[in-house]
Amino acid sequence: MRAGFPPAAIDIAAGAFTRAGATQKAILYRYCAIGHNLLLDGVAVIEGDRVAAHILFEGGENTAIGALADLNGNGVSEILIAAGATNQGVTSAWMSIVELAPGGHVTKFGQTATLSDDCGAKETGCVATAWRIWAKAGARPAFFKDAFVTPGAGARAWRKTGALSPIQLVEDAVEYEALP
Repeated sequence: MRAGFPPAAIDIAAGAFTRAGATQKAILYRYCAIGHNLLLDGVAVIEGDRVAAHILFEGGENTAIGALADLNGNGVSEILIAAGATNQGVTSAWMSIVELAPGGHVTKFGQTATLSDDCGAKETGCVATAWRIWAKAGARPAFFKDAFVTPGAGARAWRKTGALSPIQLVEDAVEYEALP
């Protein structure tokens, strides 16, 4: 048995990630843990029996990958990477949206929060808030959110707290490195 942290596939998504009309799979994987919420991850895009694109990045607790419908009209599926972490009793989750081009160029659309839960830090009065994110396709895609809250740990009823509202994704500060 090998010492250390074994590499592991986290999730797989199907789409056309590097060229319009392609049949590809994007595999989100972890290849090293360097500390709490500090992980080295990658996305390999596979088409047939070859690697169409491959990027590495320092991630948090990345949990899922998804293919989005073409948001900017170029025929390519954007990639959603979902992540989350718990620190000192507060759980947070967020998503990043990126697009890959042949040769590994990464276009970063940005990221936004999807969950905040302080129930691990409070014995009473905790609240969990989740945001549902919407996108409107276009040359410059527009993003929207609506929020839902639930009181207390283990509560099952979520309540919508407002109307759908526009948001600006925040800058994705992750440094993606393309492999040849």
